[in-house]
Amino acid sequence: MQNPNLDASGQDFTNEEKLVERALRPQLMKEFSGQENLVE
Repeated sequence: MQNPNLDASGQDFTNEEKLVERALRPQLMKEFSGQENLVE
């Protein structure tokens, strides 16, 4: 069951929030600069 108060679509983001999202989130996984290997 999804929480009706959480909307991950981004449709209700302001222009400022969209700019922040684009700046912080990599477009592709290969651009991600986190840890190199998965750890279980």
